[in-house]
Amino acid sequence: MFPDIPIYCLMGGLHLGGVMEAIIPETVEALREFGIGHIISGHCTAWRALHALASAFGDSVSQSAVGTGYTFSADKPPVPEPQDRR
Repeated sequence: MFPDIPIYCLMGGLHLGGVMEAIIPETVEALREFGIGHIISGHCTAWRALHALASAFGDSVSQSAVGTGYTFSADKPPVPEPQDRR
């Protein structure tokens, strides 16, 4: 939709637990092309997906919790493409 605008952050629950665990690998691979600076998952992302994301994107991944606050800055430099950690 907006190919020239980078995605700075993906935040929320990805609902990848239970029967949805089967699509964790393809979800991780699909996210690579976007070069997302921060992936902040909610509890419903589930721990297997969180670990898969962390393995693929390293320190760009964290898990949110109730009451956590985030501050983002528009002047932060672009995040480099994630490394393939397979």
